[in-house]
Amino acid sequence: MKRHADRRKFTDHSNPHEQILFHSVIIRPWQWRAEAPQMRTVTAALNCSMNDSATTDANEDAALRCASTSRPAVQRGIDVTRPSFTAFAFCVAFLSAMLPSANAQFLFLGSESSEEDEIETDRDSFTPSTTVVGEGRFVFESAYSFIDNRDVSETHSYPEIVGRYGISENIELRFGWNYEVGGAGNPISGNVPEEFEEGAGLERESRVLYGAKFFLAEQEGWMPESSVILQGYTPTSGEANDSSVSASYVFGWELANSWVWDSALRYSTGSLDEDDFNVWSPSTVIKIPIGERWKAHAEYFGVYTEGRESESSQYFFSPGIHYLVTPNFEVGTRVGWGLNNQAPNFFSNVGVGLRY
Repeated sequence: MKRHADRRKFTDHSNPHEQILFHSVIIRPWQWRAEAPQMRTVTAALNCSMNDSATTDANEDAALRCASTSRPAVQRGIDVTRPSFTAFAFCVAFLSAMLPSANAQFLFLGSESSEEDEIETDRDSFTPSTTVVGEGRFVFESAYSFIDNRDVSETHSYPEIVGRYGISENIELRFGWNYEVGGAGNPISGNVPEEFEEGAGLERESRVLYGAKFFLAEQEGWMPESSVILQGYTPTSGEANDSSVSASYVFGWELANSWVWDSALRYSTGSLDEDDFNVWSPSTVIKIPIGERWKAHAEYFGVYTEGRESESSQYFFSPGIHYLVTPNFEVGTRVGWGLNNQAPNFFSNVGVGLRY
């Protein structure tokens, strides 16, 4: 409202001399031509207006007659619709002086909206994200997994809790806990199981995880964004009593169309009875934004052993979709199918992520 009131005040010129000056200088400067005769006519009109503004009221008629001498320029057929370079340069200079702050604000808002801060969890897919939570931020993740094993009872894994706290911009600490019950271990939640053999009985076990995630580098051209995750696992219930460690290298690119392509190579130690072995888990995922709140992904990952008496190899294809309720709250689900006989038939996973 104040802006409109100021504009009315600026254009309310009751004095006829001010009307002449206002319309000559403000309203129609872009309609002047660069020809010298017309410029002399306009200059004469301005001079008459300014000279007569100092006269008394008795000389108003003479001032108006003098100002009217600018009208024959139009009557003589001079094209007043073609903009002059002088008027155009004046307008550009005026706008350039008035708009720098508005232009800077526009650029700032544009960059801010393009880099909107949103939660990014590690439970979205088997492949972790390349980002960390940030200094002073805390992310809580939880999920439930159902695994349809081929020859034994299905496996249920919950609550798959992981808490992530940022102690700096590049480092986060991690702590979690999970419980599993079923005929075989859970290979699909990102926490590589120690037990791969499908037995006849029903097994129950739980364990804690602890570790840290380190952000290494931002994406620069074809150099990927990357991070490293170091974690340890210690059983809290069940027959297993050996701790294990894992190390994951995660890297990825954000493509020009806003798709994200992340990959990871995870190494873990494993043991079964007196048999100690290595576990390798390569993975790759494509994440595709759908609108402002939805994301879909397609992923391939494998879990296979090295140095075990009875080797195991499991390979999976898994699509999924996730919804951003708020910038700090996410829900999502994913499903998958085993691609070989040693892998489970099918699995599903649903979970949430909450950031404080």
